[in-house]
Amino acid sequence: MRLLVSFFVLCFFAGVERAPAIEICGNYCGPNWCAGITIDEHDCVADHVWGTPAAAGSCVDECCKAHDYCCGSGSDRAVCNDAIVSCLGNNHCYRDSFCGLEVWAAMELIDDWCCGSPCPQSRMQEIELQLNMTVGAAPN
Repeated sequence: MRLLVSFFVLCFFAGVERAPAIEICGNYCGPNWCAGITIDEHDCVADHVWGTPAAAGSCVDECCKAHDYCCGSGSDRAVCNDAIVSCLGNNHCYRDSFCGLEVWAAMELIDDWCCGSPCPQSRMQEIELQLNMTVGAAPN
């Protein structure tokens, strides 16, 4: 039931400029939830709060922590959501807990976003162009 509620919350807020703060689980999983507190990922990294350990033994929280660092460090934010989906999948941790499945499903919905908000239009056009080139490049 919690997954269904989270799904509807994410769908409801998908059209807004920025996702609301929601603690999903651990110290890093959830929009605007970083280091166990309600804080934007950029502020979390800039204020050096980010160093808080991930929840003990939580592969999911480790992936979320890496995602928060990616979102807050000023790197190419367009790759961060894809990176967490890959982290969860490569480590098979999305299957280890309900939280993992929840985070994986939510991130699959917004994998083309730049962290917690839609990518700027120019970045979206660049991604679309790359996708079109990939799809159009069929093998002989």
